[in-house]
Amino acid sequence: MTTVIVLNRNYRSPQNIVSLASQLLEDLPERQQKKLKSEYEEGDKVTVAQCANESAEVEFVVKTIKEMLGKKIKRRDGTDNPLTYKDFVILSRRKSEGKNLPSR
Repeated sequence: MTTVIVLNRNYRSPQNIVSLASQLLEDLPERQQKKLKSEYEEGDKVTVAQCANESAEVEFVVKTIKEMLGKKIKRRDGTDNPLTYKDFVILSRRKSEGKNLPSR
């Protein structure tokens, strides 16, 4: 006998990120439908950018990070510190998608 355990709680991302991920994945044919929940409240607004090519995509990411550097944010531990490079991570499905991004 097989027991199915549905993992539907996210402990890292705010609810708006979890909801967006669910929307993007809901039409996948082999995906088990489930309602994902976050341990955290809504986060900042999500930006979806359509870029003309990989170079434009890299330019957009670098520009966005540079604009955010130094801005103070309310952190989960209650502190109010400015953003540094250590606060950013860029995720991609495949390693090759990040090859054009500069490393710090």
